[in-house]
Amino acid sequence: MAPVSSFARPATRPDEIHSLLTGVERYNPQKISLLEAYLSHQCANPDPATNHDLMANLALLKMYQFNPTMLDLDVVRRVLAKALISPSQGDFNLCLYLLSEDICKDASVAKLLVLRDYLERAEFDKFWNEMYGGGDDDDESVVDGIAGFDSG
Repeated sequence: MAPVSSFARPATRPDEIHSLLTGVERYNPQKISLLEAYLSHQCANPDPATNHDLMANLALLKMYQFNPTMLDLDVVRRVLAKALISPSQGDFNLCLYLLSEDICKDASVAKLLVLRDYLERAEFDKFWNEMYGGGDDDDESVVDGIAGFDSG
């Protein structure tokens, strides 16, 4: 289970996002683009310890559950990649619980699951090989657009 501090308001969370997460608009599908933009901001920041907002990202995944036609697999991949490098071990699993089996079968999501397994078993050589040696050159990395992933 994630520590209580994971659920506290991060210092970097804008007031607009905080109001959304704590108010009646939390699952308003018209707010998906706002949370997606906030995720892009999180992904641009290389320090996962100060800019990973689990609650906002879980709310976004929950909105996708309620509104599957609005689902963006690239956004799901970025949420999972941010959770993978989060200082809190349970963040990835909390995100995973909100995904359907079909989403988990997507190639990029499945690769993140493999990477998570390697990290959990401390198989770091396999992790890095899978990250940078285990795919076609034409394949987009599952961590593209995640600043600081290599140092996280």
